[in-house]
Amino acid sequence: IADLVVGLGSGQIKTGAPCRSERLAKYNQLIRIEEELGPMCVYAGAKFRQPLGAVRKVVVVGWGPVGHTVVEELLEKSKEPVAITVLCEEPYAAYNRVKLTTFFTHRSPEKLALGSELWCKDNCINLIFGAATSIDCSAKKVSYKTRKGQEGTVEYDELVMATGSKPFVPPLPGLDLATPGVCLYRTID
Repeated sequence: IADLVVGLGSGQIKTGAPCRSERLAKYNQLIRIEEELGPMCVYAGAKFRQPLGAVRKVVVVGWGPVGHTVVEELLEKSKEPVAITVLCEEPYAAYNRVKLTTFFTHRSPEKLALGSELWCKDNCINLIFGAATSIDCSAKKVSYKTRKGQEGTVEYDELVMATGSKPFVPPLPGLDLATPGVCLYRTID
């Protein structure tokens, strides 16, 4: 019964049972479900008749420091349930670009990491290592392509563009990326 209540989003459970052990079994199963769902587990409260309709879909395009902060704030401050999808063009978890210079001494992306795939899984975040290829604002969909060539779309109620910046190259003669010895770094790659 506990599984049905959660699965159907009924928000109510009938606790009457012929014996105490059956009631305890229902409560224990609810506790197991709560532990498994983690932060995505919300109590319907006053909105028990439509708890599933309250899930807000947020897509964050870009998982650098700003995108990571947006995700952290959504997890911490959202009063309603939120389903978060992150599109990350780089093959690494969000990392601290301010400390990027230290990467040359240790060559470890993990030492710069702000989050990880495990962190996303633990927080019920759908992490997609892929680049946004188009946005359909009227349909509220973002299309993407992974480095392996897989394509897909994700729907959103709210879209956050956190795609970062590009280093400025002053327009000076001979200062060009094609010039030997001239390079820019903004990412681990």
